[in-house]
Amino acid sequence: MILSTKTFIQRYSTIKSRNLIIQLGTLNLDRGHHSEAIANFQRALLYVAEYPPAIVGLAEAILTQPEDKDIASSQHRAEVLLDSVTRLGGWDSSAAWFWLGEVYERYSMPVKAAECWTYCEDLEERKPIREWLCVRPQWL
Repeated sequence: MILSTKTFIQRYSTIKSRNLIIQLGTLNLDRGHHSEAIANFQRALLYVAEYPPAIVGLAEAILTQPEDKDIASSQHRAEVLLDSVTRLGGWDSSAAWFWLGEVYERYSMPVKAAECWTYCEDLEERKPIREWLCVRPQWL
């Protein structure tokens, strides 16, 4: 049985898994429901405040929101979120660097945008098949 997005979200709205909440946000974003996606990403951040996948998803939802009334404020919010991710735990997130480049392009800062996109490309070329957490022993 295939559930509609609305039914699925209603049925599983009490989920406390940050990864599943992020997937719901991504699903909403792909379907064009930006406000619901933003709510999902913000909900995931309630569990772990500095979780790179949630922050990148939130920034993407903010930047691609078509009916945004205050574009400058939204771009600034996305820049702050992405800048914090790339400086902390998400320094190796190619998506964070890509969207940060998009923000700089919108600010008419082509040199900084190119630096972000170049770093994004470098990360993608060197991306391992599995995360390093899968390789290292848990007791280290």
